[in-house]
Amino acid sequence: MERTIRLKFRAKNRDIFEAIRDGRKKVETRAATEKFRDIKSGDTVTLV
Repeated sequence: MERTIRLKFRAKNRDIFEAIRDGRKKVETRAATEKFRDIKSGDTVTLV
């Protein structure tokens, strides 16, 4: 089942957000917290 996950960036990490948005950064890693551990292929990740 496909899900949509919101990945929030803090204001102090704006440079990372902009690098992803502009295509300069292709991969974002997060600690394997409960919230992000089960992201699967086909899920939609929205960066805010």
